[in-house]
Amino acid sequence: MNNGQYPDSTELATLISAIGGIKLDSSAPELAADEQWISLSASNGGAREGGFVCAKNAPGDLVDQLRDMLSAVHDVNAVLEASQQCSMEQSEMARLAMQDPLTELPNRRKLFECLHEILNDDAYSAILQIDLDRFKQINDTLGHAAGDEVLIVVANRLNANVRPGDLVARIGGDEFVVACPNIANEQTMVEMAGRLIDSLNQPMQLEGHMYQIGASIGIAFNRTGQSLDADLWLQNADLALYTSKVKGRNQFHMYEPLMRSEFVAAQSMKKELAEACSNGSIIAHFQPTFCMQSGLVCSIQAMARWQHSTLGLMSFSKFEQHTDAKVLKEIDREMFNQCLQGIKALSDCDADVSKFSITAPIIRLRERDSVAYLQSETERHKLEPSQISLEIVEDGKTIHHEATLLENLKELREEGYGITLSNFGGANSHFQALLHLQPHSLKLDSSLCRDLTGDNIKQTMVAGIIQMAEQLNTCVVATVVETQADHDILAQMGCNLIQGNVKYPPSDIATLARWLDSNDASVIRAA
Repeated sequence: MNNGQYPDSTELATLISAIGGIKLDSSAPELAADEQWISLSASNGGAREGGFVCAKNAPGDLVDQLRDMLSAVHDVNAVLEASQQCSMEQSEMARLAMQDPLTELPNRRKLFECLHEILNDDAYSAILQIDLDRFKQINDTLGHAAGDEVLIVVANRLNANVRPGDLVARIGGDEFVVACPNIANEQTMVEMAGRLIDSLNQPMQLEGHMYQIGASIGIAFNRTGQSLDADLWLQNADLALYTSKVKGRNQFHMYEPLMRSEFVAAQSMKKELAEACSNGSIIAHFQPTFCMQSGLVCSIQAMARWQHSTLGLMSFSKFEQHTDAKVLKEIDREMFNQCLQGIKALSDCDADVSKFSITAPIIRLRERDSVAYLQSETERHKLEPSQISLEIVEDGKTIHHEATLLENLKELREEGYGITLSNFGGANSHFQALLHLQPHSLKLDSSLCRDLTGDNIKQTMVAGIIQMAEQLNTCVVATVVETQADHDILAQMGCNLIQGNVKYPPSDIATLARWLDSNDASVIRAA
């Protein structure tokens, strides 16, 4: 109490909260078994003069404290104010318990409450589970404050692109869920997913740089009479989200029962791949790149292969989706090891093949330590940077918005490493990448290097890329060339280099060494 005289309103509210709430009345009706009335007198013309306060379920000592406190109250309004304050604080605590503090979106607890209500209505409804693409890179490169800023922007964009009555929740990290009750049809959700992806693809400015994230979405429906529970419904959406991420990200998929067994198989494959990195099952196959005019072997590309115990030899594209940063680092290390072995094995051959190219996954080049890692591996194997060309497969979404990635590539160029932009002209390729990456060479997407005969549109596209590259002093490599007809057309267009089965298929280093050794220089260098 204030100086032992009048009760402080906060002190009174705390005591009322501890007792479990009060009610005020001018008379004392019949008591319930768990209630007792405390007489209250008022003398200063308050809202009520006199009356009783009811304390429910209250221990005796707390009731005695309240009785003593109330005896000093000369205005019933003080009691009402304290009770209202207590009620407001409890309401605020209840609200915060259902809200994400950063984005002020409903949290997982509120989401599940909403899902239970939707399921009880047994109406046609859907949920969209959303995972941000490349959010980790922003957190890693700019820090968590920038990451928080991104999450707030994302929350606003999501809310701006859903229907009235839909619930947008943040359930943790960079994961969001949109709960959509009473939908008309699947097309409604397809259109919403498209809007959400388009909105989240829009660049945002962070610390003076433009960044672009994107999102993958999984959609799961609850149809009338389906008898789902909230956990299973969310699991279905998560499986659809996993499919979207595996198939390239920045897209959406709707749940299908087959996804569950595919997920189990994928997890098993991922475990096997992690073991393969340590048991020698990851091997390199090598394929030469030839000069189109002279036929000289200009370089040799090391290609990661997985010698699977039951599935046989698998190319990198077949198991790339099962990799993570740790596995990619192990594969990089193995490719460096086998490149060194390759240089030694070919040292007695009459061909200048001391230059090797290695695929450098974007996910590795986004890491701050990637330059130091590549330098240390180069030195450890007693190679020169000029002997190594790093092949980058552009993902088409963020490569020209990421400061760390661009700084790493700039430093690698200055060190003397070659930079090759692969799959150029493919679905994920952007011409702006030429401006920002400044590669030494372009590798045409394989779709542009096959079935050229009679395809004037494709020929025009390839010819345009070659002419542009010539102006930029950039070399063009035709890849996966399978037929002599395509080879001849590409040669006529002025393509600089060629790689493909029409010249030499990928093989292990021993087979390549024997092939080089068994041919004289004119055959090796013949077009």
